[in-house]
Amino acid sequence: MSAQTPAPLSGFGATSANPSSSTTIPDPVLPEQRPTLDTATQMSSEVAEYVAQKFYPAVSAGRDIIGSFYVPPSLDGGIQVPQISFNGNTYPDGESFQRMITEIEALNFDIESLDCAPLSLAYTPNAESGSSIMKGKHMTVLVTVGGAVKLGDPDADDERGFSDSLILVPNPNHDAQKKKGKLAREWLVQNHNFRFVS
Repeated sequence: MSAQTPAPLSGFGATSANPSSSTTIPDPVLPEQRPTLDTATQMSSEVAEYVAQKFYPAVSAGRDIIGSFYVPPSLDGGIQVPQISFNGNTYPDGESFQRMITEIEALNFDIESLDCAPLSLAYTPNAESGSSIMKGKHMTVLVTVGGAVKLGDPDADDERGFSDSLILVPNPNHDAQKKKGKLAREWLVQNHNFRFVS
């Protein structure tokens, strides 16, 4: 009997989730180019910290730059991105979400839980080099956040619980934007689903 091949990290090369189908998901990354589990975990943690330290402060205070955190509107695999939902209301792009947020008097977040997981190892499989993939620079990362938020006066006692999930992908134009002296974010939000839970 031949030895079974270990299941690859993040589902690459795995069979379809449909048990009646034998379709194999194509793997654009060579096994030797894949980041190790430790590298993927570390990079996911860094992306989660990026969300906590950069994105949420922008939503609270730097509202004129919120739109820059999202991928530009486009079709990705036939699906329109970004996909943004704020408590059931949807927005087609970062700019429209930014306009909505600026109409809210104030948002003050208290993050109580922060979790993350790598979803894909090579969102940009045609990366400049295999080494950048190995370093986890081309992953897709899921970040989940929970906590409380105050609407309006930050000194008020009234606050609401919230649950938030974000999928972030690498910014393929990061280096070019940085060379031109433009605002260059290494990671961009592709999918965002925020909801009040109390």
